[in-house]
Amino acid sequence: EALYGKTLHLSSTKIEKLASCRMAYFLNYGLRAKERKSVQMDPAVFGDFVHYVLEHTGKQVQNEGGFHRVNLRRTLEIARQRMEEYAQRELRELFQSERGEYLFRRNFAEVEMVIEELHKELSKSEFQPRWFELSFSDHGGDLPAIHIVGEKMTAKLEGKVDRVDLWRQGEKLYVRVIDYKTGKKKFDYSDILYGLGMQMLLYLFTLEQSEAALFENPLLPAGVLYFPARMEQVNLPSKHDEITLEKKRRESSKRSGLILDEEPVLQAMEVCDHEPTYLPYGYDKTGERKGSLVTAERMSQLAELVFAKVAQLGDELYSGKIDPNPYFFDSKSNACAFCPYGTVCRTGRKERWVKRVKSADEFWQEVETNA
Repeated sequence: EALYGKTLHLSSTKIEKLASCRMAYFLNYGLRAKERKSVQMDPAVFGDFVHYVLEHTGKQVQNEGGFHRVNLRRTLEIARQRMEEYAQRELRELFQSERGEYLFRRNFAEVEMVIEELHKELSKSEFQPRWFELSFSDHGGDLPAIHIVGEKMTAKLEGKVDRVDLWRQGEKLYVRVIDYKTGKKKFDYSDILYGLGMQMLLYLFTLEQSEAALFENPLLPAGVLYFPARMEQVNLPSKHDEITLEKKRRESSKRSGLILDEEPVLQAMEVCDHEPTYLPYGYDKTGERKGSLVTAERMSQLAELVFAKVAQLGDELYSGKIDPNPYFFDSKSNACAFCPYGTVCRTGRKERWVKRVKSADEFWQEVETNA
């Protein structure tokens, strides 16, 4: 209590750290212990660079009329300007050597391909970007922090959304949250169940609750999607045909996430007669939709679940539970795999083995069983 008071200030990153292992959370955000790092061009540097280019390219395209009006050539021109701008301002130290500049500039072509993917999708979508880097904070944020009240303390959720898209259908206004990922993060029901991957859903439901501060019309949650801010390599055997290659390309273009299972909403996101290029769903042999889809009723249940998870984590922390309790899916997927505090909690660690849920049906069964 002396450390946190009676209000717990959280970001989505802190929530996932707390859910992963209470000891790691306490060492990081309580004692603020830092690991030693060497100065180098790592994935985080590239991630910041790509996020900047996507944000500012998107903003300028919207200012010039939007993705429906601004052609691909002009969009790429804007992106190249933003890349040079960022490199000259933020990466001067890296650019002091020819090798450092070469290593970074070879990423420019990949970022251009990412921008091209973005343009292809949004030039044909009715959902259009409304906010980039939308912040939730009581200290100068675009929207106030969301207060999540537990039994013992209140948590304040602060953070930023990479992109928020809107689509209007008559009096209805649908909202979806987009998260740019330079890594290989995928939507996983297991992460939601154990509080490890609730970031986008928390933002989505926060926007839904913040409707009065935005528009006269209520905001209806349409879903969350990870946008791959990097180009995946398509690996095939030496002998392959164009049909197989095209199939692999389509698979790599799929977004990961969870979207509302309503035909008008799906068509507004991507107009398609049968198999969508970008959205994470398809059709079985009977013509029935299948994939990462959720009904409006289930979406409401998800909102209750994720806010309850945050409240529970806050109450546990307030009660002094900082024991090392890292989650373990398996020997490779666990909270200890890349944790810098292994030498601190080595002797007292109690591994928390959890099982992965393999389907939406299994997820909802677990939710209802533990309700």
